[in-house]
Amino acid sequence: MSLEAAKDTPVIASFAHSALGQVYYAQKKFIAAQSEFQTALSAWDSNAEAQIGLGDIALRSGDTGAALTAYQQAGALLPAYAQQGSVDNARLLAVALSMRRGLALARAGKREDATAALDQAAKAGQDLLALMPQWPQAHFALATVLLARDEPTQVGAEFAAASQCDASLATLRDPTEANLAELRGPQP
Repeated sequence: MSLEAAKDTPVIASFAHSALGQVYYAQKKFIAAQSEFQTALSAWDSNAEAQIGLGDIALRSGDTGAALTAYQQAGALLPAYAQQGSVDNARLLAVALSMRRGLALARAGKREDATAALDQAAKAGQDLLALMPQWPQAHFALATVLLARDEPTQVGAEFAAASQCDASLATLRDPTEANLAELRGPQP
């Protein structure tokens, strides 16, 4: 489906623009990514994934305040996202959102709050795995959280489990690690 055809269905158009925003983000074309995330939110204002993308762009640029605001807004969107989008993806986004909030808080020098947010992300990831132990994205999400928490002994096992279930996820480890390093930025 083209972006033009997707205009007839706002939720589909929103997902299409959000996906394109993710492509631009991966290519480090942040102005184009930001535009696509904003267009995604204009098409469907409950797209938590697009809102997280805006937070990531703010965090990478060093604006922790804007990142935290975007992440807070994304959290508020999760119930509507789950209802009209995907419950499973909303669960994944909740894990990612807590992790990103933790990274932003650490970058802002709020260590205790950052630790609490990362602990919340780890618990959410473990709960998701308990609910769906064979879901590769759940393993990958938990591996990413463990990486953000600097728990290298468990990271490898979770990335391996994700890759065993879905071999294509093996190619995402290096870009994920690079993105985490960028999101972390310089620590105070």
